[in-house]
Amino acid sequence: MQSIQPFVLEMIDVFGVDRCVFGSNFPVDRLACSYQALWERYIEAVRDFSEDEQDRLFYRNASRIYRIE
Repeated sequence: MQSIQPFVLEMIDVFGVDRCVFGSNFPVDRLACSYQALWERYIEAVRDFSEDEQDRLFYRNASRIYRIE
């Protein structure tokens, strides 16, 4: 399986941690990998980011952008 890390890191570099969120295109993405495998790839891609940055990428940014409380 090819790593998505270079693509993830490029987008974060271009837009910044505060403007990125992780998501999926399931069930279409199932053609490439399982839902669990996709999220494991996201986690692996940002393993060197701080806990706060990871929290923003995986939760807080989407909560703010979509006004989810």
